[in-house]
Amino acid sequence: MEATEFWETLIPSLYVTITKCYSVVKKHISRCSGVEIVICTSHGEVLEFCDRKIVGICPISCFNPKSITIFTSYDFQCNIFYIIRSENGIIILSRKRGLKVVKRYEDVERVMVSDFSNVGFPQLGIWTKNSKESVTPDKILDLQEGSNTYSDDCSISNILREKNQELSLKIEEYEHKLKVKKHLRLYNSEVTGHGNKLPFPSDSMLVLLGSQSGCRDLDPKEHLERGPSVRIAETWQKMHNGKWVVGISICNNGKRLWIGCGDDGLGVNRVTVFEKHEN
Repeated sequence: MEATEFWETLIPSLYVTITKCYSVVKKHISRCSGVEIVICTSHGEVLEFCDRKIVGICPISCFNPKSITIFTSYDFQCNIFYIIRSENGIIILSRKRGLKVVKRYEDVERVMVSDFSNVGFPQLGIWTKNSKESVTPDKILDLQEGSNTYSDDCSISNILREKNQELSLKIEEYEHKLKVKKHLRLYNSEVTGHGNKLPFPSDSMLVLLGSQSGCRDLDPKEHLERGPSVRIAETWQKMHNGKWVVGISICNNGKRLWIGCGDDGLGVNRVTVFEKHEN
């Protein structure tokens, strides 16, 4: 009976037979990535596992990979790349915004990770098969830049999905602001006399004074029945300390009036005009 290798214990047994190459993630990288092992399968996919469960998958259309190498870079956070050797080239995957292919190179003789440009972070050096023996690679891939490179249709789809989510949040935010603004908008109002039933003027609206939940615009076609005989001469409004201040001027030739403000029992504050009778 053959002994089970350590890497085989990290994935379900049914994936062992289709694994072409694998790489066990070091503990300090595993803690920040949530990945314990990454494998390339004979089905042309890269799979990430944690606790024997698949946590990431990416099709690479390479059915006979030779090796997979894990590389990390840091720009305020740990960015993880997978460098996969195929029969004739390399495939580079990034995990920065979801597992995806960011670069493909053909006719590759060898690769090396080093700070070729002396900029303080490593790059991937690529020597092609037609290159002469040289210390300097034919191509230098800046993995920091490569992490923001998107070449696959699925990667473009991910970007569009993210942008769509951002726009949806913006639209929702502005819709909320417009709703609040509508509730705060106060119109000039006109109150008819006692017992009269007259159509409200088409160019005038009445807004009940009170909390936002109690404010509503009345249909101009509604017939309103009023109590005391009072006429509002003018209204004014202005901002004071970030709040709307509303004022009214009342003209009447009848009895003395006073204005009270109270709760109608439903949680809405209303302004009421009373006639004051003198004995």
